[in-house]
Amino acid sequence: MTRVSGRGTRRERTDRGSGTALAIALISIVALAAAVVGLSAAAHTAGVRAQGVADVAALAAAVEARDLRARGMDTARVHERVCATAADVASRNGARLAECFVDSGGAVTVYVEVTQGAWTAVRGARAGTSDKKEPGGDTG
Repeated sequence: MTRVSGRGTRRERTDRGSGTALAIALISIVALAAAVVGLSAAAHTAGVRAQGVADVAALAAAVEARDLRARGMDTARVHERVCATAADVASRNGARLAECFVDSGGAVTVYVEVTQGAWTAVRGARAGTSDKKEPGGDTG
């Protein structure tokens, strides 16, 4: 649309180039959304990996605890060896053992850290026998 000014001269449209600015804004919004989705996916993946490693490390450590107790090893050495096993399994799976606990019944609880990109996920798992009775178990 062309306008005529009060003096009779013609002026160009004032909204010329606004489509370019709008396109740049839309592309920026889409790029930002894609970055957020990508970062969320990386965080989720790190969490899933950490949970898998924690599960495997806890299971391996619980088997080790059961075997060492069956051989009559003292509790302090059982804890040391079991947590070393959990640390080894975590390391072989790209994680770091953050914490390790062995209860008196032989159940092992581990927490592992997995770093993926800028994200570090910490997940825990428990495996083995427990001193506690499960609710709804055999009553006799």
